[in-house]
Amino acid sequence: MNQPSGRIKAVAIDIDGTITDNQRRLSLSATKAIRRAIKNDIKIILATGNATCFARSTAILLGTNCPVIAENGGVINHGINDNQILADNKKVIEAFKHLKTKTEINEFKDHRYTEKAFAPTIAPNKVRKIIKDYDVEVIHTKFAIHIKNKNINKATALQKLTNQLNIPLEQTIAIGDSNNDIEMIEKAGTGIALGNSTKKLKQKADIKINKQNGQGVTTALKKLKII
Repeated sequence: MNQPSGRIKAVAIDIDGTITDNQRRLSLSATKAIRRAIKNDIKIILATGNATCFARSTAILLGTNCPVIAENGGVINHGINDNQILADNKKVIEAFKHLKTKTEINEFKDHRYTEKAFAPTIAPNKVRKIIKDYDVEVIHTKFAIHIKNKNINKATALQKLTNQLNIPLEQTIAIGDSNNDIEMIEKAGTGIALGNSTKKLKQKADIKINKQNGQGVTTALKKLKII
C-alpha cells in the first residue's frame, strides 16, 4: 500500500457501515460523491459481504451500473443475471449443516452462491470451535457472521476484477470500515479507513479519515482530488 501514484482510475467501496450508517441507511453525501466521481471518469466498484442481489440493488439506488463484488469476494456481478462465481460452497454447506446441529442459528434468507451468513447472536469463536474440522473461514463483520471459502476475499475478487477492467491495482483506492475489508485495502494502491472503522483496519490503512460513514467517504474522495 502506498500514497496515490499517478491518476486514480478506480475506487472500491464497501457498503454497510461505509456508504450507509449503522442502521444501514444509504448516505446522501456518499451518493452524491460517488455520482460526481463517475462523472469524473472514475470506475466505482462496490465491495460487500452482503448478498449479490443487495449489492446490485444498492448500485441501482446510487444511479450506476458499476460492477459489484459480493459475498466477501465470492461473486463478481456486472449486472442483473451476470454473475461470476469465484468460490465453491460445498465445504461451507457441510460446515453450516454441522453448526445447526449444535446451536440455534438465525440464518439470513437472502440467496447466496458461495457462503452462509447469519445474525451475530453467537460468539464467532464458538462458531469457529464447532466447525474447526471443516476447511472454511469464519468472519465477523459488524452486521453478520459469515462462513466462507478460505481461498477468497474482497482482495482476490478486486484483483480479478481490475484485471478484467485493465486497471492497474496501483491506480485503485479501497475504502472500508470492517475487518473483512482489510485484505482489500492492503491489495489496493491506497487503502483508506474511516472514523468508524475497526482499530485493526485503521492500523492497516494508508490514510485515516476522521469523519464516519458516508461523510467520511465524501471527505476521502475530496482529499484525493477525485471529486
